[in-house]
Amino acid sequence: MKLNQVRQSFLNYFKNKNHKILPSSGLVPKGDDSLLFTNAGMVQFKDTFLGLDNRDYSATTSQKCLRVGGKHNDLENVGFTTRHQTFFEMLGNFSFGEYFKEKAIEYAWEFLTEELKLPEDRLWVTVHKDDKESEEIWLKKIGVSSTRLAKLGDDDNFWSMGDTGPCGPCSEIFFDNGKNFDGKAPGEGDTGERYIEIWNLVFMEFNRDSNGKLSSLPVKCVDTGMGLERMCSVMQEVGSNFDIDIFKSLKNLMSKHFTEPNDQSLNVLADHLRAIFFLMAENIMPSNEGRGYVLRRLIRRAVRHGYKMGSRDPFLSQFLTHLENDFKEDFGVDFLKFEKIQKDLLTEEQLFFKTLKTGIEIFEASINDTDGKQLDGAIAFKLHDTYGFPVDLTMAMAKERGLKVDQKGFDNLMKKQREGSKSSSMFKVLDITIDPKINSEFVGYQEQTAKGSCVALFDEEGNSITSLSGEGFAIFSKTPFYAESGGQVADIGIFKSTNLNGEILNCKKVGDFHLHEVSIVEGSLELNADVELIIDAERREKIVSNHSATHLLHSALRKVLGESVEQRGSLVNEEKLRFDFSHSNKVTDDQIMEIEDIVNLKIEEAIDTKTEVLPYEDALKTGALAFFGDKYGEKVRVVYINGDFSVEFCGGTHVKNTSEIGGFAVTNETSVSSGVRRIEAISGDKYYKESQNALKTLELLSVKLNVPQEKIADRVDELLESLKNSKKNNPVVQAKELRDEQCSFSGSSGVIKIFENASLEILRKESDKLKSDKKIVFAICLSATEDKLIYIVSSNNSDEAPASEIIKAVNHAFDGSGGGRADFAQGGSSQKESVDEMVTKLKGLFKG
Repeated sequence: MKLNQVRQSFLNYFKNKNHKILPSSGLVPKGDDSLLFTNAGMVQFKDTFLGLDNRDYSATTSQKCLRVGGKHNDLENVGFTTRHQTFFEMLGNFSFGEYFKEKAIEYAWEFLTEELKLPEDRLWVTVHKDDKESEEIWLKKIGVSSTRLAKLGDDDNFWSMGDTGPCGPCSEIFFDNGKNFDGKAPGEGDTGERYIEIWNLVFMEFNRDSNGKLSSLPVKCVDTGMGLERMCSVMQEVGSNFDIDIFKSLKNLMSKHFTEPNDQSLNVLADHLRAIFFLMAENIMPSNEGRGYVLRRLIRRAVRHGYKMGSRDPFLSQFLTHLENDFKEDFGVDFLKFEKIQKDLLTEEQLFFKTLKTGIEIFEASINDTDGKQLDGAIAFKLHDTYGFPVDLTMAMAKERGLKVDQKGFDNLMKKQREGSKSSSMFKVLDITIDPKINSEFVGYQEQTAKGSCVALFDEEGNSITSLSGEGFAIFSKTPFYAESGGQVADIGIFKSTNLNGEILNCKKVGDFHLHEVSIVEGSLELNADVELIIDAERREKIVSNHSATHLLHSALRKVLGESVEQRGSLVNEEKLRFDFSHSNKVTDDQIMEIEDIVNLKIEEAIDTKTEVLPYEDALKTGALAFFGDKYGEKVRVVYINGDFSVEFCGGTHVKNTSEIGGFAVTNETSVSSGVRRIEAISGDKYYKESQNALKTLELLSVKLNVPQEKIADRVDELLESLKNSKKNNPVVQAKELRDEQCSFSGSSGVIKIFENASLEILRKESDKLKSDKKIVFAICLSATEDKLIYIVSSNNSDEAPASEIIKAVNHAFDGSGGGRADFAQGGSSQKESVDEMVTKLKGLFKG
């Protein structure tokens, strides 16, 4: 059976057992900041297991998963074992109280032995040592021999998605690959490659809090997981995931591309290619933080393995076509932007290939300075900081040479670099267990105040309490407070009753509940007490103005820049709106003016907004913009502005009429990452105030410069030119050219010129002269002034020797900062250097 056939057979089996086939959720778990990526089939059902939402059916899925960090991290094993992968599909069946252990075990056994025809005597079973019920079902109901059943402890047979959350005992099913493979039977030691775990039946009974305490879940549930690729290796009798149909054909294709193919590197490429594609299909772009950094690591690991097999040019984007042939039919939505993904991947490959050769040369040269056992942490840091090598990539290269990396030294340098910057906490969430039986209603779309009772109360650590006199968390039976979601910040405000005054500092969604962060000012908040809740109406007014303006901006961007524009993130608060979107080029001033004109015209037209709550499938038929990967329920809220001008899925709060927005202006446009731009803008009251300030400034300048307002720019240009000429004719200190040196970068020839007391203007002129020499690919011009060091990098060939990459090495050498374009960059440092010291440092980086 091929992979597609195994997947369909599983889904059809459970469909016939009255399970609803649901589509895979995204690799990015929307609405759950506790996870970096979806790592198991149960992730999309987490709220259901916790009792925070209800489903009146059992379900079955084939879930896209990624395991590259935390507890479930298989990255280092990929390509070196027969079964570890980063991206894989997890087949699963889920019960939310409809059935439990007995039916789950019966279904699993029937599917394996009757549907897939696996021989019973090659199937082994494990159960948790304290789970007598499962043990009895396997032995007495199913009839498995006691010689093929093992009872194991928590490490093997108690499953949890992470450190906190739903968990419970599990029962695992293993397949015996036969005597040709090494490994001991389950329970007797390392199962090796002989005994392969193919299915894990998790009996979800508990919720674990941050203190490790287990409490019973509202209903007993079943969560099973079977690795699709692993099951295919059994069905195709190949003994390795990487020899199944989808990988075998891809590896055959790739082996012809490389001059020195090896099986381990081909396995890495075959695995990473799928992970890279499906991440980029969910709008994740390579970057230096968060999920984008994981993607960049995967791309660079793959490129390095291709380089190792002889490739010196980008290759990954070419192989994506093979994925399209194998997966488009089953994952059509992911392939809607296939050509753009290919283009973006090619760009990232090209960037890394430019520095890969130099980085590897530095690594190889550094090996000669080791003691034969360990690579200096400073080298690993230099490769990471200057050449973009993830440390795990350096560790992999070191391992191939029989070396370890000084991890402690590397970590200390990373810590030093990060000092003073805010540590990321994007994946930390408060661990609170909420009784699903409580009732809570959000009325904030219609009301700004509400009367409700306190139905749940927690201290700062998330522990359930009955009285609060300081700070903590509360849920009310009725609330007007919007919970932070979809880029819109939460409402803040107050609550009160007799002898009680408190502030609501924040509000977040936990499942379907609005969890309020509260601070008691006077009195104490008691469980079941009645209170009046009042949002900060003036602040809400500013937020809704910016949110509705964001919808208008999105539509205007698509009108001006094209329908390839897609939202990649947003922030809406009372001060401004921020909108990230897919677009390759800088938005020009003329385009920004056109966008502003479109938005302001819709504001002037005083258009009523409209909202509808529709079943998800009906909502899609409206043509509303829905963002692939976002978490939508079975019913969604659709916001309309001016008929079909702007139609979007949105749970946020909005103006009733566009005239309430008042006005709109773009304040900034910049790049976020490759292929992603960001616009910041203001509206409403902020727009009026900024406009008034701008007019007053123009009036003041007009008076001071003694010209009409429309002539201010011309007059400023005249003054700047006059100042420039004055400096040219009256230099304070005479600049001196000290020396020059030949150098090279990635095989391209360049020159280093060192000056004393030269200005940036002089360095620019010298740089232009050097660029006119076609024999020179790049130039580095430095000047030691009285109190600092300044430098410029220019390039005649931005593909071979990008200035933006070279300056990183110069920054690193002098502990400076700076950047720029591929053809020109500049920077500086407060570090004072002698001429000889400068030459020595630079020659070490750019050997002549």
